Amino acid sequence: MDDQVGSPTYTKDLAKAIRALTDKKIMDFGIYHVSNSGGVSWYKYAKAILNISGIKAKVVPISSKELAKPARRPAMSVMDNSKFEKVTGYRMRGSKSALQEYLN
Repeated sequence: MDDQVGSPTYTKDLAKAIRALTDKKIMDFGIYHVSNSGGVSWYKYAKAILNISGIKAKVVPISSKELAKPARRPAMSVMDNSKFEKVTGYRMRGSKSALQEYLN
């Protein structure tokens, strides 16, 4: 879908982030959003996967409405990692470099 933007996250990066969070022995309890930085539409993410993999294929963008999934999804679901970064001093890398490492 070309109208939904999210934060794809590599599990290895998430594990490092969780480790950074637990190593700090944080007293500021609550919810911490953690994802690879930046946002990307599912359409652009699919194109990046094919490009990095060297696969030649046509990808056609569609809207959420065209997909007609039973559950509605927000158009923008990029996470805000600022609380996590402030507490740990650790910044998550971009989703594109994480994808590149995963696919290689």
